[in-house]
Amino acid sequence: MKQSCPKCKTIIEINEKDYYPGSVVDKQCPLCDTKVSFAIPAKQSAEAADVAKLNEAMAAMQRQIDEMRARAEKSDHDSNSNESQRQLDTMRASNEELRARYAKENEELKAALRDAQRQMNVLQARNEKEKSELKSTLAAAEARAKQAEDSAQNSNSSLGGQQPRAVEPPKRKWWLWCVLGAVVVLLSSVLLFGNKDKNERDVRLENSKEFEPVVPDIKVKDAQGNETFTIGDVQFTMVYVEGGTFTMGCTGEQGGECYSYEKPSHSVTLSDYKIGETEVTQALWRVVMGTTIREQASKGTWSQDLRGEGDNYPMYYISYEDVETFIRKLNAMTGRRFRMPTEAEWEYAARGGRKSRGYKYAGSNTLGDVAWYDGNSGSAPHPVKTKVANELGLYDMSGNVWEWCSDWYDSYSSGSQSNPKGPGSGSYRVIRGGSWFSVAGHCRVSNRLRYTPSFRYNYLGFRLALQIEVEQSNLETPEQTKTKSEVGKTNPKGKEIPAKPTTKTKQKEEDASNAVAIHTESKMGFDIIAGFYLNKETAQEMCFALKRQGCDAYVIEKNGLFYVSMGSADSRTAAEKKYWHIKEWYTGDISIKKF
Repeated sequence: MKQSCPKCKTIIEINEKDYYPGSVVDKQCPLCDTKVSFAIPAKQSAEAADVAKLNEAMAAMQRQIDEMRARAEKSDHDSNSNESQRQLDTMRASNEELRARYAKENEELKAALRDAQRQMNVLQARNEKEKSELKSTLAAAEARAKQAEDSAQNSNSSLGGQQPRAVEPPKRKWWLWCVLGAVVVLLSSVLLFGNKDKNERDVRLENSKEFEPVVPDIKVKDAQGNETFTIGDVQFTMVYVEGGTFTMGCTGEQGGECYSYEKPSHSVTLSDYKIGETEVTQALWRVVMGTTIREQASKGTWSQDLRGEGDNYPMYYISYEDVETFIRKLNAMTGRRFRMPTEAEWEYAARGGRKSRGYKYAGSNTLGDVAWYDGNSGSAPHPVKTKVANELGLYDMSGNVWEWCSDWYDSYSSGSQSNPKGPGSGSYRVIRGGSWFSVAGHCRVSNRLRYTPSFRYNYLGFRLALQIEVEQSNLETPEQTKTKSEVGKTNPKGKEIPAKPTTKTKQKEEDASNAVAIHTESKMGFDIIAGFYLNKETAQEMCFALKRQGCDAYVIEKNGLFYVSMGSADSRTAAEKKYWHIKEWYTGDISIKKF
């Protein structure tokens, strides 16, 4: 520890380890004999030291924010002032993150203390219970001893004082006890390991239980090309988005609030597609996945607290990998090609597509009209469709929950692009739109962030996109069109010209002929089901692909659905054996169903 003499400024140094913590040590200056006092600091616990460091960092951060604010007030609102404002926003966001982290650590410490207190209370209660049981046992033993003594006295008196003849105890057969002990040990082992194996098998067969699928109902498209789907008691709408060209990234309406990762702006051209009217709700997640928000919250990365629960609330605690699983199951139910929107599709839809009015947020320049964010959310998400929609009729594109996009995260390039899908690989996936926890700047239509694909948190959800099915007429070659136009005409000899099958048509007919016929009943009763579909052709294609992998697959038609079976068995046990045999090479979702 060093300190300068207040009179001659001579540096005096001592070793604080030589003195007691918290004491005051006086030393004389070797030049002017002035007394110099050293205050030896007291020791702190590791937690207190961490808190002190955190408070010092927060104080330093606050000083930097005050300096930036003062510098921004003195600026002339030129480009430098905009940069200062962005830096100020960044510092403020960092400060908020530090405060949130401190509050979270404080809550975790409190929770740990509460758990320790509960465990202590349980141990004390158990100790008291054991004491009371021991006292009652001793009291009962004393009572029995007293009763035996009284009985002995009564017997002596009835015999006239003569001692009763001693009765020899029966001879114990030690070998019988050994056999009984061995039997007990054997039964315990069987029960223990048998239950363990049964539990493991039950867990692994969780997805193989018999199920009754929810038949989806696809309503007729409306005049705008939107489609409404009904699965069970849940409806959701996919909104048609007409393709076009737009400027993606930092544009003029953002008012100089863009971050560096929103630049450079660039031209993007997109084809038609459809996107969810709302974020995926908890009700839709339940009917597709069979789980609830409480079960999903238990898988959270940093926390497991519930922020909003109900059928119309957006689903959250969703990772990118969870979205992929959801989409696979939804596509199997509907026979359609649902997917996540690309980042370009998401921004184009948020801006309003061809109907865009150039708003800063999705649907308005006033964020509170269209979004739930940290300024009005009350620290929780809200039911969907409770704010104003944007120009395309899409809700909550700004705020409520962050939404996953299909792209790997990467920096922008300045070149024009057509239907971009992002880089081929990466470490982070893109999220868009902001959430109930976000500041206003994060809810802008051009803002972008990133997370690892396995990350789950209470402000992460998603929105669906739908691939538009291309009509067959749009894929015809000029030769096919010519052939089609000649059908029905006659040649010079008066005979009708038949249609010429194309190579693709021949291949499709060959594939169909190779596919097994449609069955109305199971071959043996219990089947390993790889999926079910609304149309026969899709089921046949799936079945044919499995047959090419060496699987004895066939299609079963029941109640208007086409089930793809990978094999059949005459009992549940045999079906489970076949199930695990298939699982050794097949990576898709399969289940056991009894027909």
